[in-house]
Amino acid sequence: MKLIELVFDPTATDRHYYGGPNGWKTRLSLLHMGIDVETEEASVCDLRYKLSEIHGKRITSPAIELEDGSLLCGSFDIAEYLEDKFPDRLSLFTGSLSKSVDAVKAKHFKVGKTYARLIDAGLGASDPQWAIWFDLVFPDIDKRVAQGEIREYFISDARLGPGGYEKMCKRGAQEDLVARAKLNVLPLIQVLKQNQGQFLQGEEPGFVDYVVFGRYAMCRNNNPKLAKEVWEDQGEEIQGWVERIVQRYPSIQKNLRAYE
Repeated sequence: MKLIELVFDPTATDRHYYGGPNGWKTRLSLLHMGIDVETEEASVCDLRYKLSEIHGKRITSPAIELEDGSLLCGSFDIAEYLEDKFPDRLSLFTGSLSKSVDAVKAKHFKVGKTYARLIDAGLGASDPQWAIWFDLVFPDIDKRVAQGEIREYFISDARLGPGGYEKMCKRGAQEDLVARAKLNVLPLIQVLKQNQGQFLQGEEPGFVDYVVFGRYAMCRNNNPKLAKEVWEDQGEEIQGWVERIVQRYPSIQKNLRAYE
């Protein structure tokens, strides 16, 4: 299966340190299902123009190429597709091999899916009304964006809304985004404290873990020093959780920047 992954500069030697959070959700979901992934890297211009024109609809990242050649976009839509396509594999929402064997598992599936949707809409969102993660590392992302038409579109009103780029540049100076980010992480630490050695989803990792890991990886790959301060330095529980995810999926190590 092919995964369309957003890269800020297709010519950069460090482009494999994927800095967008949503591709991580899908990459981990595919690994969770035991599906081999072929990655096709795409810039914001590739998504907005070339791929959207080819497929006759707006293409966003992440996207996966289906058997008929069409692209399915959106990490949550992809997760639901994988659940339906591979019912005999570990569920992304319960960790069980089957999500419909009996009423108990069906109930757990509903609860797990609701939990994932809640985290995805809250911690996993980039809406500036309540979310801070994209804004937190925006200056670092801004430095990684390729010059030329890619940068022109990246900072344009067409992508960010009227005056969006200026607002993003100013927000970091106007708000203590680091303090807000640390507060976002505290509830996660409490969940992990109460479930020692487990994942956010439970005994098995699931889509909730992948939503959160996407935000973590975005921070780490764009600003490792800041990521360590916001995440690991607040509690050994986060460090242990990261280690468990990487141990479960060792292939992702090459896509994560090392801490200095």
